[in-house]
Amino acid sequence: IATGLITATKTKVGTFFQRDQVHMEAGRSEWDLLCYLAMQEKFICFMAGQSLYFGPDPLPDSNPYMIQWTPGENGGPPTCNAKTLNFSRNQTVAKGITVTGRSYNSQSKVATIASYPSAAKNIQAGKASPFGHVQNVPVTLKRDLTPLQCQAAVEAIYHQRVSHEMKLEARLPGDALLSPRRVLQVMGTGTAFDQIYYPRSVSRSMSRDEGYEMTVQAQNQSPNLAP
Repeated sequence: IATGLITATKTKVGTFFQRDQVHMEAGRSEWDLLCYLAMQEKFICFMAGQSLYFGPDPLPDSNPYMIQWTPGENGGPPTCNAKTLNFSRNQTVAKGITVTGRSYNSQSKVATIASYPSAAKNIQAGKASPFGHVQNVPVTLKRDLTPLQCQAAVEAIYHQRVSHEMKLEARLPGDALLSPRRVLQVMGTGTAFDQIYYPRSVSRSMSRDEGYEMTVQAQNQSPNLAP
């Protein structure tokens, strides 16, 4: 595997596991460990062909790859440049969530608690809040975080969770233009699924029957979902 896409870091790995025996004994795979370390550094980790990328999230190409849905005229069948097009939406996220994190302090023996986007102690699942009907998502953070570190951690987890709200899977004629670094835009369906998506995987295949084609899986949060 080529390693030319790796950004060097300065924090020693052992720092992330200090006084954290549970994580040390979790029996994770090498890939899970890489993803965990990337998250600690606020990096992302993925494979690009035979090369491993480990570094800051690259800015997407500002020129979106278009999937155009065109309704049929006079009751005729619609047309689309995708062979198949499937959407899904996480209804729990669509209603709103709030993330509450707890970090145990090994010296004071008291947990530091932070929530985003609101204080969740009085919010129960299905109950009204300033943000509508929300579900509280409790998470356990690493030990000995400061209040500011806890707040930053739960905000990052929140944005990670809501990024899975709107999902797309499409099968298209193959080309070399679409990649995980290029945003994808859907237009013409006349639904809430008409928006920008961020590809998470692009796989290509070639066969005698189907020819050269590619399958893309992409996701994003709805523009209407705001904390």
